[in-house]
Amino acid sequence: MHGIGHGDYRRRLSGDHLGSSRTAARRCLLTLKHLDYAATDSKRFWLTTRVLRLDQSYLESARLPCILQPFLQRVTAGTQESAHVSVMDGDEIF
Repeated sequence: MHGIGHGDYRRRLSGDHLGSSRTAARRCLLTLKHLDYAATDSKRFWLTTRVLRLDQSYLESARLPCILQPFLQRVTAGTQESAHVSVMDGDEIF
């Protein structure tokens, strides 16, 4: 569900955005709801904070964060400023 930044997803928009039918999008959203990754008011869907667990699992298993963490700690200690790293995926930055 790429690009969810507006707080909710209407079924029609999500189907168009995913390149699938409305029925397939609804099944995906209902599955996410069943797994507590999404919530709904019967018209709109939105992600819950549980999706952050997916990110945590990735970060724990990925090599890049392990490599970059010491570097970022040195940068922040030396500059007394915050430092961030982003990952590009096509045209998107995560």
